[in-house]
Amino acid sequence: MSYTQLCYHIIFGTKFSEPTINTTYKKELYAYIWGIVKKHNGTLMRIGGIENHVHMFCSIPPKFSIAEFVKAVKGSSSAWLQNTPENKEKFPNFQGWAEGYCALTYAFNDRDTIINYIANQEEHHKHESWRDEFIRFLKKYHIQYDERYLPPPGR
Repeated sequence: MSYTQLCYHIIFGTKFSEPTINTTYKKELYAYIWGIVKKHNGTLMRIGGIENHVHMFCSIPPKFSIAEFVKAVKGSSSAWLQNTPENKEKFPNFQGWAEGYCALTYAFNDRDTIINYIANQEEHHKHESWRDEFIRFLKKYHIQYDERYLPPPGR
């Protein structure tokens, strides 16, 4: 028997970083994503974000690569948002998710710090744009990046 605890802080944005996640209905989106994570035998410890991006802190089973897992979450949630008539009304401008994502690993013991960070997204983004936050994470974890694939300035 193998035992693992693979915890990821996953961040992904809307297409073109447009503010298309309707704040009135975002809890429904988060609940749907929770269901996707559960379906893939993962554990979602926290989800949050603002109008143009989502943060998730979750553990996933080792049989999935992080790329497969994020593809499942983004693909299923995008289809649900775009192909369900009532969701088209609730999220009328949603065009899909941006192509990439950021996934950072953490020890399970760091969960309270990450959970609190995600829980305070609304307040946090009163002082820092999503682009600046994203770059800060990339620099903090020494991830090389290409400016062409970052959220646009001002977002």
